[in-house]
Amino acid sequence: MKRSFVRHGVVLLAIALALCGGVSASALTVQASSNDPVMEEAGRAFSAGTVETVEAGQSVLQSMLSQSDAIDIYILNSSGQEYDSIFARRYMCDLSGNAAIAAFTGQLYPQIQEVVAQDGAIYGVPLALYPSEGIACNRALLEQMNLALPTTWEEYFQLLLDLPELLGGYDDVYVFEPYLTRDMVRGVLLRSFTGAYIDCVSQEGKEFRFDTEAFRTVLHLFERIDFAGLRIPEDGQSVLYEYDMANVLFAMESASMRSDMEILLLRLEEGDSPIWPVSLEVAFVNPYSLNQEQAIAFLAEVTAHIRDNTRVQMMPGENEPILNANYQAALENYDQQIAEMEALLETAPDEEKRAIEDQLAGMREYRDDYAREGQYSVTAERIAQYRQTAQFLVAKRYIGIEDTNSYMQQIAQYLTGALSAEELIQALDTTVTMMVRESGG
Repeated sequence: MKRSFVRHGVVLLAIALALCGGVSASALTVQASSNDPVMEEAGRAFSAGTVETVEAGQSVLQSMLSQSDAIDIYILNSSGQEYDSIFARRYMCDLSGNAAIAAFTGQLYPQIQEVVAQDGAIYGVPLALYPSEGIACNRALLEQMNLALPTTWEEYFQLLLDLPELLGGYDDVYVFEPYLTRDMVRGVLLRSFTGAYIDCVSQEGKEFRFDTEAFRTVLHLFERIDFAGLRIPEDGQSVLYEYDMANVLFAMESASMRSDMEILLLRLEEGDSPIWPVSLEVAFVNPYSLNQEQAIAFLAEVTAHIRDNTRVQMMPGENEPILNANYQAALENYDQQIAEMEALLETAPDEEKRAIEDQLAGMREYRDDYAREGQYSVTAERIAQYRQTAQFLVAKRYIGIEDTNSYMQQIAQYLTGALSAEELIQALDTTVTMMVRESGG
């Protein structure tokens, strides 16, 4: 299915430019897996032609091998096998000659630059940053409960082991979001740990295997966690959807800069550096495109439409608080409601005035709180907190094992009790061995 972003009056301009030897008059085609608001916004603003997006069809690598010119711009995830293969073979146009793209790339974290540039040439434009599956923590609540912030996976699982006894007197505290069931929590915890382990041992200089004391120690701690004692409901039991995140110790999702939660950075062992793995959505130009100059110009336009939140995530120099676009409208809505309640109070019977006065006082308090705290969608304090995490940012590259059916099945079998801890370790190492053989390593 195609979607067209047409700006009125630009078609004739594009034809004229083509006749003068400028850009191609044909529409640019972008292949993406889903609607991308940044691409759509840039498409409407692009003054050198129309831009159409198509859903992903034939594999990008296969299109490259067949030298297809059907697609001008591709968008892929940097941690996927296709991107890894294409980037390694440089099946991408060199974007370095475009000043806007070069300036944009120069502002990125060096770890992100490594994913879109090599040997001094720029090949891709990152559109979005996605943290890997992980865990966020409520530092303020930990301190309130006199609990130390864990810094390793062993410390974290040991804390979960100790928490059932420590929760006494904290009836309103949830260890994880109370809508999560026991199987959900167990699955996320194990996948987060094994994913973090893979990210660590796949680094240069590390031995990629699971039969290690570090992996075995943490896995055995995981087996001893009393999930019932952590007050986590089983499947089929009632769960809670309305709760205050201020009472949640750990969140089973990556924290954003709009959240009071912060990413829990856990090392594999003492002495290791924490790793915060992220993947990137990257746009690049097909080297076989017949509209290369126009496509590069469009990606330059795209860089001007990258969301402020994303720029903060990817660029260490972007530290200005992000204004809340709905702030003024929300204040006006509060003011309107207050005015309506004041008018109602003037004509209300005496027996109803007390209730209206209480509602009015509450509304004014909400309005004052919002006026004081709602001006920014991302505050300077949260950006500063993010910078502390981002110093450990690692842009994930394709490793292979996490995409294999064997790996996913082995994790699932362990969680259901079909594999013991030792059987899981041996099965994972067998998968690694097969993966290395298939890659010719």
